[in-house]
Amino acid sequence: METPPVDPPNRKSLVHESHSDFDTISTQQTLGMIDSGQSALLALSWGFFAAVHRRKQIPLPWSVALGIEFNPQSKTYVSTFLASIFSKVSSYLFAQAVRHLIVVCLTRATYMPVATLGFGISISQHALILDRRELKWMVLGGAFFLANFGQVSGWNSLLTPTTIVVPTPLRGTELNLTSDALNSQLETLNDTVNLQNYIDSLSSVIATSGSAAADDRIDYVSVVDFGRWGHVDGTAGILPITLVWDQLSFGTGQSNLTGLIPLNGSLITSNTSPFPGPVDLALDFGDFNVSMVQQGLTADISTALLNATYTAVSVATVCNGDSGEIFASAVANTSNTLFLLGCLNTDDTAKITYTVIIDSQGAYLGPDGQSVVCTVTPQTKNFNVTYTGDNYIYKDLFYEPVDPEIKPAPLAISYAALYGLNQAFVNGQSAFRNVVGDSINTIFTDRGEDDSTVSYTDLWAAAYIQGVVEFVGTAVKTNLSSPTGPFGGNPPSTMTQQIEGNAYTTTIGWQYREGVKNYFMLLPSTVVALTSIVIVLFAEIQNRGIPARHASFDPSNPLLLMAAASAGKMPDVFEGLTKEDLRKGSGKKVKLKDHIDAADRGPNYTRFVAPALSATTGKGNWRPRRFGQMHGWCWQHAASLNGQFSRTLLDRHMARSAPCLAEVVDLWW
Repeated sequence: METPPVDPPNRKSLVHESHSDFDTISTQQTLGMIDSGQSALLALSWGFFAAVHRRKQIPLPWSVALGIEFNPQSKTYVSTFLASIFSKVSSYLFAQAVRHLIVVCLTRATYMPVATLGFGISISQHALILDRRELKWMVLGGAFFLANFGQVSGWNSLLTPTTIVVPTPLRGTELNLTSDALNSQLETLNDTVNLQNYIDSLSSVIATSGSAAADDRIDYVSVVDFGRWGHVDGTAGILPITLVWDQLSFGTGQSNLTGLIPLNGSLITSNTSPFPGPVDLALDFGDFNVSMVQQGLTADISTALLNATYTAVSVATVCNGDSGEIFASAVANTSNTLFLLGCLNTDDTAKITYTVIIDSQGAYLGPDGQSVVCTVTPQTKNFNVTYTGDNYIYKDLFYEPVDPEIKPAPLAISYAALYGLNQAFVNGQSAFRNVVGDSINTIFTDRGEDDSTVSYTDLWAAAYIQGVVEFVGTAVKTNLSSPTGPFGGNPPSTMTQQIEGNAYTTTIGWQYREGVKNYFMLLPSTVVALTSIVIVLFAEIQNRGIPARHASFDPSNPLLLMAAASAGKMPDVFEGLTKEDLRKGSGKKVKLKDHIDAADRGPNYTRFVAPALSATTGKGNWRPRRFGQMHGWCWQHAASLNGQFSRTLLDRHMARSAPCLAEVVDLWW
């Protein structure tokens, strides 16, 4: 009886290789590169996201932001370039992880189906798997396809800076209209000619303020120009801030303070934390706004109609000379007049209230010939005031203060407000024009369909009178805070109060926005990175290390795959290129084995690689099966078949050749 030949000493069998043959330096470096690379990308993406989440905003350096302002395409180019690099690196590492898993599976004791090999190669190449019979692989391949291609969009969304508005806290000082010290001084000033003359000189602006408030009541926009600011729809009775900032805030090395308007004594407002960039440059680009909560002056007004008689008064003077020209110098000399009568109510000592009667005649006759009687209660109120870089001021533009702190105004400022209202009527009417009456008539006539419910009394009470009261508050504050005013621009601290707000600089950077959708941009890169790491760990657990000769084998390389198939003698795995041939061949199994040269085999060593036949699974339907390597006498049994593979011959030799049967379609490498 023949005995099987002994394998030569130099044979490199898969199951007999030493541990050192598996743990190659290149393989370990590849695995380390995959793990460390994907971990670094995960740390970069989630670390950057966490930094933005923690700080809420990360503005770019001002010089970079200005560069993007002049070259907006550069922002898209740089962010897309970086996103492409990170996504390509991640996709490459993912492909290497899948390649490593395929090689590990090909070198295991069990064989890998050809279909699984093909699907694995498709996934490593980020290709779609379109095989409806393999739904599991279709879903898996589609998921990794979307994840890999979605990485560019995810990284781009994460890295692209956007236009952000950076708030900078401000703190300042303003006059306090409720201060006892201020009102005590103002009571004295009310009796002086200087303050009265100052208010008289502003009669035209007072009338404009009333008209602007009436326009706002019917949703028209009007601007009151006063003190180098444009007050939109009225002044709200506030004193515009004097903003100053420290150049050291943004690292220019200058210690002096520079302001939007000349420094005005102690009534200044400045930043309490650094600005994101130079304010003067931000102003040049119109990217700088300020929002402050400030105390203003307004009025609570209620109205009613009153039947009353009137008396028309005309006072004039005749000039010297032959022309006899007449100049009007008093209220009116026609019946188209408006009369205003005001009295202080003494019934309620808790608040200052005036009763104001507006009697209109002629062209300005009220509804049904009635006069308007108003109850006016001046109030101090906190407004949310917005200052724009182009010198406009808006009151309560976006929202009102959380605590408006509405209080009855003291007597001194209330008297000044009613004095200004009276002077608007006195100085706004003449023999040839009537600023007050014409404004109200025009606005009332110009109401749209949406404002048809606005009544004649609404325009007077909720609009005109309120606008006048607010402006007088602004005018009085301006006079008291002026360097030429009674306090020389430096009122004592007993007359002032602290105010706070924010400066908003529009720049370029990153900003966290609440919502679950922010996490979706990290999903593709996170899935790819974690999957790569898990694949490597799984492959190491299943089969620690791969043979040294297989370390460089890349199954996704067609040339290497063809070379391995050729060395493994696989001519009969696929019978053709039709779909049916491919389907039949994909059910066969393959394995990656060492290629042994003839010199290594020895005189009595022969390897046989060929498909064999397995038992039928149906009536006469035979299907190919792989069968193993045959050494010595096993080869003799296989050779005795002489190419005539039949069930009878196979049964005849099964007993003797059974120890040699195995799955044998090998890839030699």
